[in-house]
Amino acid sequence: MLSNLVSQSPDVAVSPAPAGPEAGRPSVLQRDFVDYSDQRRAALEQFANNHTASEELTGILTNVAKTGITCYSWDLLKVLIMFKVDEVLQMFFNTHGWGEEPAETFLQQKQHIMHALNGFPEAPWTLQRVCELVLNPALYSTTKSLIFAIEKLVNVSSTQAPLLPEQVITYNQAIALNNQQQAAAAAAAPLPGSGLVEEATPMDDESSS
Repeated sequence: MLSNLVSQSPDVAVSPAPAGPEAGRPSVLQRDFVDYSDQRRAALEQFANNHTASEELTGILTNVAKTGITCYSWDLLKVLIMFKVDEVLQMFFNTHGWGEEPAETFLQQKQHIMHALNGFPEAPWTLQRVCELVLNPALYSTTKSLIFAIEKLVNVSSTQAPLLPEQVITYNQAIALNNQQQAAAAAAAPLPGSGLVEEATPMDDESSS
């Protein structure tokens, strides 16, 4: 399971293109670590009870958006996800409107999304994209385009179980090894134009005449 997650996790360019003598060498593509902490789990538990916001909750969403991996119980995490989805959709509805259709259709579509999220036994495999949208909804310019995008993400059946704390350690160790291998491969790659070029043979006087 963990090996599959490592192979499927996204590569993220974290180092700038080298300058000077190293110019032309490819940037190192590395993967983000899954960030679990008891403090964040406690923040989720508190939010599930009284919807108290905190920076820890934003950190959870950001980490899932980067890694596509969850390490917290879906029963806790879905409360935050449903709250943020509802918040973003309502914000768009208030600022961008809903066109000529009655507001009831917006409420119906939003309710469908909430029902779908609440019905998953574990986090949907599209959770990474859901987190990306609630963190950066400005990718969409209208309420309809945003709500249709979220609807598509929740109309799935595949789910993912969260990593246990001990599995997070193993996963991050595998990611660290992968990042080291990526960095070593990039360092060993030849610079563009560094190959030997065969020297042209000058023409003698006879051949040039």
